Amino acid sequence: MDVVMGYMDTYVFDGVYNQAAALTSTTPLPRDSLLRQSLSLFVFIYAYIVAFYFGTAGLSYRYIYDKKQELHPKFLPR
Repeated sequence: MDVVMGYMDTYVFDGVYNQAAALTSTTPLPRDSLLRQSLSLFVFIYAYIVAFYFGTAGLSYRYIYDKKQELHPKFLPR
């Protein structure tokens, strides 16, 4: 996790924090700031959760869901 967050800080979050600091005319948060580390970890984990959820749901719909169920007379069309 430390390695992944190191790469994410270098290639993604440094630019985001510098851009946010430029827009608000403040100094960017240093890498050892607890607020920056917590926010970066939250964003990274949340993005992973969303990607995992939609990836799993998409693969389930594609390969597991029986599409013949949509032909049932009580199925409500979109």
